[in-house]
Amino acid sequence: MNYNTNNIDKVLGQRVDSPTTYTPEILVREERQRNRTYLGLQNESLPFVGYDIWNGYECSAVTDSGLPVSCVAKVVYSATNPYIVESKSMKLYWNSFNMEPMGKTAKDVLKKLKTTTEKDLSALLETDVKVELYTQQLQAPAHAEPLYNMYSNYTVLEEIAEAKKMSFTVFNESADLLKIDHSEDAMTVTEYWNNKTNGQRLMSTLLRSNCKITKQPDSGDIFIYYKGDKTVTEVSLLEWIVSFRNECHFHEEICEAAYKRLWDILQPKELVVSCFYARRGGWDIVPTRASSKKLLDKDLINPKSPYFKFPRQ
Repeated sequence: MNYNTNNIDKVLGQRVDSPTTYTPEILVREERQRNRTYLGLQNESLPFVGYDIWNGYECSAVTDSGLPVSCVAKVVYSATNPYIVESKSMKLYWNSFNMEPMGKTAKDVLKKLKTTTEKDLSALLETDVKVELYTQQLQAPAHAEPLYNMYSNYTVLEEIAEAKKMSFTVFNESADLLKIDHSEDAMTVTEYWNNKTNGQRLMSTLLRSNCKITKQPDSGDIFIYYKGDKTVTEVSLLEWIVSFRNECHFHEEICEAAYKRLWDILQPKELVVSCFYARRGGWDIVPTRASSKKLLDKDLINPKSPYFKFPRQ
């Protein structure tokens, strides 16, 4: 496959018809380091581990006799590889299978679609990409609760905004918005050790940024868990999340910016940031970053675990 600049110029920022035949060369990759540099991150010494998870809801191909075979795809790969796949090219690539004959039976089609996409995406990103395809109604794994229950113990920051009658005036991201909570000096001993031992779990549905290429809005839910000696004020955290509204970055970059800002100001013992972006063009993206792999949601990063979503995902 050809991943040169000419291919990028033909796909990104241009009107492109959806391919009618298998077109792997339409895939475009972007270097992660381009965004990481301004955050003070280097690929060789990242303060996190993580994964990028893609869920595709409108995937299909056809049998040799023309019978359509539809499926849901889950694509998972490590965030420590040097590249991301650009979302527009990813969607065009999967659309290129829609009329592609890929076997005598539906089973043959699914098998070939899985192996082909794993091979192409692994070559593109220079890492091991796992793809699983689902054709039946998704069921939560027996050992897992639905997503909305698993995250029900997170404090919703919007509720604080209404209670405090907050005003928002900054819509470009700035680390200066984040403020350490010094009110902990007035905490009881029990409250202090509860924070230090159990950590903070905070979320907001107000995460919004814009695609770096198309400038279209990307909305999502951000979940933050951290544990350590410091806490950030919930008011400043929400102000900071809202400040992404005019930023133009890829989903993965927003997640890493959130992680790095919190890592720098809190210096926590543990930190996890996960961004559940809303579906667009048949796909949603869930980048997740953590200070240790043991902190990552095992079902989320496991391609063999279908994952329940929040309503807008």
